Amino acid sequence: ASKRRMRELLVRLAWLVGAATASGITLKNERVSFGFDASTTPKSVSLVDMMVVGEPSVVAQPFAALWELQLLTSAGIEVCSPSTATHASATLSPSAHAATLTWIVACPGPAVFEVTQTWRLLTTTATSASVSMAVRPCSPSSTASCGAAPDATQTSGAPRAGLWAVSTSVGGISVGGDLFYPAGYGETHSAGYRTVGSTTWAYPSAHATMQFMAASAGTRPEATSAATGSGGLYFAAHDGAAHHKWLFASEHTAGEGAASTLSRHGPKACRRDASEPMAQAGGPECNNPLAPNMFPLGGVWTGVPVGTQSLTITTLLEGAGRVLNATGYTLPFPLAVAPLTSSSTPVWYRAAEVYRSWVLTGAEWTRPGPIAQRPEHFAQWFLDLNVWVNSGWQCYDRFNTTQGDPPTVLANARAINERFNLTTGIGLHWYEWQCGFDDLCTANNGEHRFKFDTMYPDYDPPRRGPVFSEIVAQLKAEKVFTFPYINGRIFDNNSASFRLEDGLLQVVKQAIAPKFNASMPLFECKESYGSKELDGELVYFDVADPSTPYWQDKYAGQVSRLVNVSGVSGVYIDQLAAGGPVGDWTPRPQHGVGGGAWWRQGLTKLLGDAHARSTIDGVWSPLVVESNAEFLMDQANGLLTLSAFATPFAAPATSPPGTTVFSPAFPAIYGGYFVGFGSIFTHNDLALNPDVFASRLAASFVWGIQMGWFSLGGVDHGPDLDTRCGPMYTLGSFLDPKHDPEVEYLQLLAACRGLMSRYFVHGRLSQPLDVSPVPKTFMAPKQTIMPKNSGPFPELSTAVWVTAGLSASAPPASLCVFLVTSTASAVTAHFSLRLADYGFSGDLFSVVQIRRDGSTEHVTKVSHGVVQLTRTIPGRFVDMLEVRPFSE
Repeated sequence: ASKRRMRELLVRLAWLVGAATASGITLKNERVSFGFDASTTPKSVSLVDMMVVGEPSVVAQPFAALWELQLLTSAGIEVCSPSTATHASATLSPSAHAATLTWIVACPGPAVFEVTQTWRLLTTTATSASVSMAVRPCSPSSTASCGAAPDATQTSGAPRAGLWAVSTSVGGISVGGDLFYPAGYGETHSAGYRTVGSTTWAYPSAHATMQFMAASAGTRPEATSAATGSGGLYFAAHDGAAHHKWLFASEHTAGEGAASTLSRHGPKACRRDASEPMAQAGGPECNNPLAPNMFPLGGVWTGVPVGTQSLTITTLLEGAGRVLNATGYTLPFPLAVAPLTSSSTPVWYRAAEVYRSWVLTGAEWTRPGPIAQRPEHFAQWFLDLNVWVNSGWQCYDRFNTTQGDPPTVLANARAINERFNLTTGIGLHWYEWQCGFDDLCTANNGEHRFKFDTMYPDYDPPRRGPVFSEIVAQLKAEKVFTFPYINGRIFDNNSASFRLEDGLLQVVKQAIAPKFNASMPLFECKESYGSKELDGELVYFDVADPSTPYWQDKYAGQVSRLVNVSGVSGVYIDQLAAGGPVGDWTPRPQHGVGGGAWWRQGLTKLLGDAHARSTIDGVWSPLVVESNAEFLMDQANGLLTLSAFATPFAAPATSPPGTTVFSPAFPAIYGGYFVGFGSIFTHNDLALNPDVFASRLAASFVWGIQMGWFSLGGVDHGPDLDTRCGPMYTLGSFLDPKHDPEVEYLQLLAACRGLMSRYFVHGRLSQPLDVSPVPKTFMAPKQTIMPKNSGPFPELSTAVWVTAGLSASAPPASLCVFLVTSTASAVTAHFSLRLADYGFSGDLFSVVQIRRDGSTEHVTKVSHGVVQLTRTIPGRFVDMLEVRPFSE
């Protein structure tokens, strides 16, 4: 016992004083250790060691490319990196339990800066280091210390560069491991990700919904030239205000020269994919301008060793391009770096646990608390929904004339509601409800109307005027809850609001070829989605600045009219959590030029004002938005998860490097805090192989979202047919008696989801279940237009959910294993659960099966805290096994 206490004392002492050598220092506590080396030739500081105490180092080769500055100079935007350091040092500060890394760098401009990173271990048991970063200008003659730079107004020796963006990187782990990237619910790119189209996206957006990445060390041949590390790496921005940033992941391998495959994909502020295509209206690309050679670190790879991976976070400054004053610039949030222990648990889940421990208490969007604590924000009927439909949608933004017409919607919604026969009703996402003309669009089947993706933000009056409100009321009485579509991000240049209300003053503008101390011509960020005006011309939109009172009032007013006049149940506001932020160089009182946190501030004000004007009987009318970027969870009631569920649900039997697989980190972190709904279902899912439909439905079920979002109408032929995602209409198939088995399967899953709301609404997804044998998979049938997610689809979908505590550290009260088959074949599966891994203490537990009607059957008594079961699950069935503390 005395020896053990001595060891504990030595470990704590090591945390207090760290360790130092002639050129290196080590920062450590009881859990993790970080080692740095400062050399004089060349002048650099490298990350040389990072480990979970007691395990091998994650770092395979020293990593010196820890940061990069993007500067605005007389030549444009240029980069400055540690390779130009005139001085570099690393010191340990035991009193602050921190390592301070300092560089003095000669940069383009010319300008000299002092760059400081401070790595802190906040407690003796912290598993991650908190990293802060500061930049301040120095005297041009600075070499070993930073003398104060002359004021920018002086001519002699004044800085000749302004700070534009700041990048921070970690790396040095071996190539060939798995990469977790936070697109949608999360994606894992397996066994090396050089073949991925791009792992660079703007946050917050559909493709960077959270602020962390993770990579596991690999064993590809090019990694063996140096000692191969193990375990993994977590890198995150612990930014509770959602500043504008980009997340990068890259590999560096021999033979690729100055740039890897991924480095040629620049940061995209405007997405280009099937759910949100973008066309340029001429002129510069719709990107926040960054250095053309900035990714991943200047494109020169100085300090990035061959055979390693690196992760980078780049922040666009608010006030981008301005000369720093004497106080300099401090990154307005900490970064977090953590080594991940070697484990059979997927790297995405290990990283999600680290992120969750911060975000549930550290972010603005989690401050209101979980759904259970917000009854005035979440109507019970909304939480009870299990299935959604839409009036008719396709990826190609051209719809037919009737699918949004109120009488057509009434007939279709009634038919599907009667067919599904769900006690909680259905949600109806209503497209093309708007008319915009005084004739109320009653002539010629409504051909003369404001079509989808035209004339935003002008919608009124609705089609058929008061008839629209009457039909909304009829549907509500039948438990069909209507959510009309509006778009809260883009501004049609041809709309009356744009032309008559100074629309150009309300949109974001980009800097064209900016240069230091020169006027910056501005251009609008043009986007187009294939829609056409009534005259046949392609529609172009500007991106609205959500921080302007004009835009906030415009949409709060529209929501108010729909809820209070037309009587709708809620409103869908498109693109808000999907389209990435776009920097604005327009001088405004709401924000400085460039980036910052104003994108979130503006959108939460817009949603907050809309809630204030649409609250009924003290409860918010639900406002739901596109995609599941985390930053709007405090104001958005529902998150449409189409992009998230476009990723394959399972890996193929033989997975080549770069295989992308759905990795549901989002509900593992935020379960109990949000409502997700919707996946893309195509006409051919039912028509060609109903098992594809069933597997999509099973995935929606086990990962907790409100299911469906089936298109009732749509285009099935002609020039407006969607050639990207295929036909979507499903009503005829659902009404066909030959699809009775699929309807019954939907009813089964909806009943089980409603019964288990303590997990799917108020609980959270837990550690993945490892079953054997590995479930078989199948692909969607070959067809003329392949669906966006064509497989592989598993025959057995599994998940473990726990009842969530009110804090990240609170233990769960119970656990439920869900085993869901999607084909007619029975599946036998064996699994073992060590309950301590799921937060449970104790040895004795009971396992009960919960049936669809709520009745239960005892399965087994568990001792020693380990559940081991073999189950044979019938075809198209839900096996729900709840684990509870044992009681006599």
